[in-house]
Amino acid sequence: MNEPLVSVVIPCYNHDRYVQECIQSIIDQTYCNLELIIIDDGSSDQSVVMIDQMSTKCNDRFVRFDFRHRPNKGLCATLNEALEWCQGEFVSPIASDDVMLAHKIRKQVSSFSSPLIAGVFGNVAVLQEGVIKNPVQSAELAKPVVETVYSFRDIFFRKSKLPAPTAMLRRSDLIEVGGYDEDIAIEDFYLWLKLTESGKQLVHIDETLALYRRHPGNQSQNSEIMLDGVLQILSRYDDRKDFPEALARSLLVHAGDLACDGAGDSFRYLVRGLRQCPSLLFSKLFFVYFYRYGLGLRFSGKRNGHED
Repeated sequence: MNEPLVSVVIPCYNHDRYVQECIQSIIDQTYCNLELIIIDDGSSDQSVVMIDQMSTKCNDRFVRFDFRHRPNKGLCATLNEALEWCQGEFVSPIASDDVMLAHKIRKQVSSFSSPLIAGVFGNVAVLQEGVIKNPVQSAELAKPVVETVYSFRDIFFRKSKLPAPTAMLRRSDLIEVGGYDEDIAIEDFYLWLKLTESGKQLVHIDETLALYRRHPGNQSQNSEIMLDGVLQILSRYDDRKDFPEALARSLLVHAGDLACDGAGDSFRYLVRGLRQCPSLLFSKLFFVYFYRYGLGLRFSGKRNGHED
């Protein structure tokens, strides 16, 4: 066991349909030195039963397996509780409805090449109704690894690509920033900011490492909730001189998301962002908005049985 110990954490809440597939994807990792910690956060479905059915396989596979269930406390409280039990040098949290690809952990551990790196991320493919929407091609796995390093400013200005299902974080850095903030709805975005505020870096690998399952229960599909959460986080930095631009960029990102979905009020957020920071009229975000708006119109036309 010369490899660093990696702690995989699964917080589970009412995912009895998906949690066994999630656990199996961790069992199938090509990386050996793993511990698995699962906390069921007061599920009212059969999640506990489904996890118990996997316990023998987990005890055989992992150097340490710990499964606990108790009344509901919320996601961030569950993640912080698991963090107290972790013994690994690195922590890899994953939602109980998502799936790791087999090479994920091995690929990420090899990318922690500097003490300045607090976390490593990758790409996600979308899994919807059992179908992978953007499947991994074999050519992708054969190409050289391309890494992008992000600083606090990149994340603050919404210039980063850090999908939460792919996160692997250095445990000492997580502990140093106090773990997850239990008063924040969008816990991952705020954690990325806290991890990099002191000069640490987050790295993105241009390779698909996990499958993000899209279904009606995903909070991230409610764009208004997501925007409110982002604005709540940004408000904690309103004393920074670059706060107006960061706020405007988040509004433009939101406008682009709405435009791509064909939502009619996307233009309102575009105008609101430009009023906050008029210089963004010449930014990439501005032109991306109209590109996504065009895609939204086209998708809407197909959905209604015609094409413009």
